[in-house]
Amino acid sequence: MSKAAQKYFELYAEAEAADLKNLPHDVFHCVIIPCYQEVHLNLKQYSQLTDASILFIVVVNEPEDASGDAKEINKKLMMSLKEQGELHWKANAISLFQYGKDLLFIVERVGELAIPNKQGVGLARKIAADM
Repeated sequence: MSKAAQKYFELYAEAEAADLKNLPHDVFHCVIIPCYQEVHLNLKQYSQLTDASILFIVVVNEPEDASGDAKEINKKLMMSLKEQGELHWKANAISLFQYGKDLLFIVERVGELAIPNKQGVGLARKIAADM
C-alpha cells in the first residue's frame, strides 16, 4: 500500500474499513450500492453479467430521524439479503455472505448506527468506498 493510501486510512477512513484488515478474501470486481428504503434488491441480475466473482458492498442506511416505515423497509431488505446467502464472517455491523459465486457485504448503518442527518448518502458511499 502506498504511503498516501496508508495515511488516508489512518486519518480519514470510516471505522468499517478498519474491520476488514484481516479479511482473507481477494476480489477483482466490486459494486457499491447504498440503500435507503429499498423494497427489493436483485443482485443476481448483475452477477449474470460476468463469469468472474463480484464483491457487492451494500450499505443499508437511514438518517437519524428516519420514520418508522423507513426503518421497517430497511429491516426487511436486510433480512431478505441475509436469507439468500451463507454467512462467512461478521464484525460489528458488517456481515460477509457467500452469494453464489459472489461475495456480499452488508453494512448496517441503521438504528444506533444511523447516518447523521446532514451526511446522508454521501457518507454511505464513503463507507463502501473505504471498504
